[in-house]
Amino acid sequence: MVDKWIWRDAKSTVYTMKTAYNHLKGVVQCGNRDFLMEFWKVKSLPSAQVKARRVLPNIIATKDNLMRRGMVLVSNLCPLCDEEEETVNHLFF
Repeated sequence: MVDKWIWRDAKSTVYTMKTAYNHLKGVVQCGNRDFLMEFWKVKSLPSAQVKARRVLPNIIATKDNLMRRGMVLVSNLCPLCDEEEETVNHLFF
């Protein structure tokens, strides 16, 4: 037999960003306190893990977070589309 990687948490054994996201979303929704411990076990680029570690708990410096922390901004609109408020959900999901 040929060795191969298998993604065990998906209904299929194929790893995609969608299956990883759904797995992590399920861990968060279950209220698992060891979420970050599970998160670091996912095989991905370290830079992606660092970014996701700031995005998932909504602590990344988006305009809505900066305004909530007291920073005065000219606009809270997303600079990419200039139509919606810049939030974590708008930018990443």
